[in-house]
Amino acid sequence: MVQFDPSFVVPGEQKIKTMIVKSYQCNYENLKNILKETAITVFLTTDLWSSRAKHRYVDVIATWITSDFKVKDVMLEIKYAPSPHTADVVAELLYKCISSWGLNGCVTAIITDNDSNMKVAFPILTQKDQCKDIQRHSCVAYILQLSIGKGLAPVEILATDLYTSTNREDRKDGNKLKKIMLADDEWNLLDQLVDILIPFEKAT
Repeated sequence: MVQFDPSFVVPGEQKIKTMIVKSYQCNYENLKNILKETAITVFLTTDLWSSRAKHRYVDVIATWITSDFKVKDVMLEIKYAPSPHTADVVAELLYKCISSWGLNGCVTAIITDNDSNMKVAFPILTQKDQCKDIQRHSCVAYILQLSIGKGLAPVEILATDLYTSTNREDRKDGNKLKKIMLADDEWNLLDQLVDILIPFEKAT
């Protein structure tokens, strides 16, 4: 940057942190207002997943249809899920998310995978204030992925077996070819032999 603009001063770590916090707060309030003005009924999609560092997180995505029938969706939160990852912890994280975004009474359904903690968390969540009507639905894409994975397992085994057996046959063929292939010096001898035999061919 200094080469492009010598007067540019790279902001320090604290300055960047402050800028990120201000930007988040501004966008948080804007999104909260958009939800309040346009979202009458909201569907949430949530998942409990692990990072490469083995830290567990809960993400929450909101989807709703505006009064002019436009589908909107937005990532509301990705929250660290402290251990142990019990149903109570999951239910509390979801409830805090719903409350902090002012969605109490607006959420009609939450879509999750079939994780046992997610299943058990819902009876706990529906006991909380303005959450009794929330329904849990399993993610169709997740179920489809599992079904296809199970269905393709035998095919994958067969494909792997065919691949390795083909490699084995290729190696056998390769060894046979090595035995019958002429070496460079043998090709040279044949060239010389052809030169010697050409006069005999012409004579006959």
